[in-house]
Amino acid sequence: KDTPVSNDTGLMRLFRAWLHEHMRVYADRLTDHSDMEWFCDLCRTTSVGNFGKEKTFMDWTGIEEDTEEENKSKKKQDPFTASQYLSTLMFANLTGNDDAGEYNEYPFKTKEETRSIGGLLTTYMDDYNTMNSGGKAMDLVFCKDAVSHIARLTRILLQPRGNALLVGVGGSGRQSLTRLATFMAGAEIRQIEISRSYGMVEWRDDVKAALMAAGLGRGHIVFLLTDTQVFNE
Repeated sequence: KDTPVSNDTGLMRLFRAWLHEHMRVYADRLTDHSDMEWFCDLCRTTSVGNFGKEKTFMDWTGIEEDTEEENKSKKKQDPFTASQYLSTLMFANLTGNDDAGEYNEYPFKTKEETRSIGGLLTTYMDDYNTMNSGGKAMDLVFCKDAVSHIARLTRILLQPRGNALLVGVGGSGRQSLTRLATFMAGAEIRQIEISRSYGMVEWRDDVKAALMAAGLGRGHIVFLLTDTQVFNE
């Protein structure tokens, strides 16, 4: 008999963390929607094959999207797709500079839970703006996608030599979210300043300074390079 397991048990949290890490390590590298659906279905069938029927370890209830239209569309689907369930799993460090080692699970199913995390991130953004007044101050809206991207970035920054390639259209928040995640991780951000006289000598000096700060200085350094700064390939 398949008896649903409480989501509050350590075993279930371990299982969700296992699924979450698969999404971060593999799924985040996929750029095609059909590939993403295939991978999520693979996670589902592998889980069922090793842990039993879905109702014993997956909680499909309460999953919400940003709009009523999306929620109504989901309610017509039976059952929920694996990608819909896996997108609600979030393990991250969102506790700020003083607790940089914490890696916790955050409920991420409903709009209320998303707004709650958004409120937490708004607090950190206000702290960032206090310390970086002027042109570097940010005014962000933490929708579901923004929250999930912040969680991904903080996870990467917790890893030794963590790195990421952020793909998106201009103005989508790649730099702003990276700056906020860097601030939350207690790291220092380094960026080159392009000028008419900037060349390979200046580039090597900037890279050398970042490496010296990270290696010899034992600092937590984030080197941020944008596509507009690559003017000579």
